[in-house]
Amino acid sequence: MYNCQPCGAQFVCIGLKDCIPLIHGGQGCCTFVRLLFAQHFKENFDIAFSSLHEDAAVYGGVKRIEEGVEVLVKRLPYLRIIPIITTCSTETIGDDVEGAIRSIEESFLKSECPDREVILVPIPTPSYSGSHVKGYDTAMHALVSALAQKVYPMVS
Repeated sequence: MYNCQPCGAQFVCIGLKDCIPLIHGGQGCCTFVRLLFAQHFKENFDIAFSSLHEDAAVYGGVKRIEEGVEVLVKRLPYLRIIPIITTCSTETIGDDVEGAIRSIEESFLKSECPDREVILVPIPTPSYSGSHVKGYDTAMHALVSALAQKVYPMVS
């Protein structure tokens, strides 16, 4: 687990209020990290996953991101931040997470939740290029950048 970037990214996310990360990858990429946190902190944490299967390696898993975000937003009215953390498999496949986020914001969030602000943050964390420390750093940078843009938008 200590060589796992998504583990470091998930560690950042469990400390944020009104936030549940969506791990875009296989079930194990979420389950093992959640088990590690539960054993270490003696507490359970909410961490969602897109549950990719073999067909995603051929057809891509972007549809699973859309489904995962929709389920989280519909079931959890308090949820305001959804970091979408990629894993080795989704980075290797080359899923367009940022494109999926734009699509979700333009279609689902505008039509289904017009008066609700939900911030979707892409966090690319392939484990083959770093450890949990790199994942923590990547997540902190992505979240601070995204949240700062919401509070202090760039003036064009």
